[in-house]
Amino acid sequence: MATFTKRKTKDGTVWKAEVARLGVRDSRTFDTKAEAAAWATEREADILANQGRDGKPAKRTLRQVIERYTEEVAPTKPGARWEQIRLKAFLRDTPDLADLLVGEITSDDMGKWRDARLAGKVAGRMGIWSACGWASGSSRPCPGMAWRSRSGPLRITARRSM
Repeated sequence: MATFTKRKTKDGTVWKAEVARLGVRDSRTFDTKAEAAAWATEREADILANQGRDGKPAKRTLRQVIERYTEEVAPTKPGARWEQIRLKAFLRDTPDLADLLVGEITSDDMGKWRDARLAGKVAGRMGIWSACGWASGSSRPCPGMAWRSRSGPLRITARRSM
């Protein structure tokens, strides 16, 4: 959703366009409202096309994110040893998924991984994925995916586009 604000400056009047979509916020200033509207429309389309990754292509594989998390973040947490063991097992057992770029991982990929594992063992690993997402610098490591638990086993569901 774009917002346009008319502002007076010492050089005259300018228009500020602000865009906020999928957690990405951006703004620019233009001489005319038409320019601001054109930029806002283009920027929103870019954000939607990149699924909220702020226009930046994913440069890291899931393996790189997990290895960084294992070295830098996990040691500072209680239960670090078990997280590290689980993550190393994941890297060992699922090399195809681990070698995908973070931005290319879909909810289908994670669903296939989930279905391949025993139902009782998946829930413990789901919390780690959220933490790995923070380590990668992204609040949403796998766009389009939502983690849900409603008085039952944890499950992955596809998030609806807005």
